[in-house]
Amino acid sequence: MKMKNKRYYKITTEIAGEQVSYFVYGTPAEVKYPVGEWAEAPKWLAKKKYGLFVFDGLKNAREFSKLCTSPCLWRCEVDGIFDRLPLSVSMHGLNAGKVIKLRAKNYPKGTVMVKRVKLIRQVKSGAWK
Repeated sequence: MKMKNKRYYKITTEIAGEQVSYFVYGTPAEVKYPVGEWAEAPKWLAKKKYGLFVFDGLKNAREFSKLCTSPCLWRCEVDGIFDRLPLSVSMHGLNAGKVIKLRAKNYPKGTVMVKRVKLIRQVKSGAWK
């Protein structure tokens, strides 16, 4: 379900001219985000009921971006919003291509999980740092 009135934001990083997952670049969980095209979670993650993360507003995305080095912030369209966030997973597990669930939902404020993300417009860094 695409929400037209709500704005969502995705944080990526640019590697070799491509927009890719910020924290899981170079792992089996990596996602490439071609601008203007739909991107989805890797099939193995989707089968485990995990999707892609976005933020529910610019303020929450800005706050989180302060923890990142060279982030790219994008306004995006989303499709397939999850009703609730699943348990967090271990980064060690993702690096190994496994879902190792943790006992909590440790997500930054404003985190939303969705099935698909389409990067629409990059937010200039001076507008959000």
